Amino acid sequence: MIITLSEDMRDEAIQVLRANPAKTCVIYNPSIDENYEQRLNEPLPTNFTPPHSYIVNVGRFTRQKDHKTLIKAFAQVRKNVPDLTLLLIGHGPLEEELKALCLKQGIEEHVVFLGFQDN
Repeated sequence: MIITLSEDMRDEAIQVLRANPAKTCVIYNPSIDENYEQRLNEPLPTNFTPPHSYIVNVGRFTRQKDHKTLIKAFAQVRKNVPDLTLLLIGHGPLEEELKALCLKQGIEEHVVFLGFQDN
């Protein structure tokens, strides 16, 4: 199965890669809909107060997303930016492992796992 982001990409996969058209499909990237503004203004599930600076990551906690590297890099950066907080939005099979890594890196108080957010 080949999944593309547009019809043009699908056509190219069929022509260039000689993909079987029956084994290809298009899944478009999400777009902004009429509820975007409303969801944008919904309150966040945690209190975020200045003067903190934030790094925000949104994604499923899987090996492919490589949150381990992000967490290790965050631990290094935080040594020079003490008011920095890492917000991890999402869920996935590696969540507990990532929380353990935060503990091992000594940054568990500065990493917030927010879970899946529909807004």
